[in-house]
Amino acid sequence: MRGMIFALCVTLSSLTLPQYSLAANPGEDVQALVNHCNAPDGSAEALYCVGYVGGAGDAMVVGGLGRLSKAQAASEGVTARRAGPVSICSDRIITHGAMIQAFKNWAMTHPENWSDDAVIGVISALSGTWPCQ
Repeated sequence: MRGMIFALCVTLSSLTLPQYSLAANPGEDVQALVNHCNAPDGSAEALYCVGYVGGAGDAMVVGGLGRLSKAQAASEGVTARRAGPVSICSDRIITHGAMIQAFKNWAMTHPENWSDDAVIGVISALSGTWPCQ
């Protein structure tokens, strides 16, 4: 019975998913990602931007947790450690919206980097905005 319910849920969810599909494209450049990030809120492209920039940013936050005090790290549930080479640091929570805005601002001031891999642009933008000093 459980298997049948699961199969039904999978079938129904596949019918209700939007037909617009975006897969992570490792060769995508900064300009393409900026276009996704400038798409209307709630669109598949905008959600792709949130996932791409937010996911990379969250990984960079984890790398930067070494810059927290031991008390801050304990409250975050981690042990204090050195910040990794691809990290961002802040005394405040960095929202995905702030990460996206930082990326878009960086991209607009660095058109010479638009043909770079999108992930390089995100790393450059976020580490420049929230450096671990």
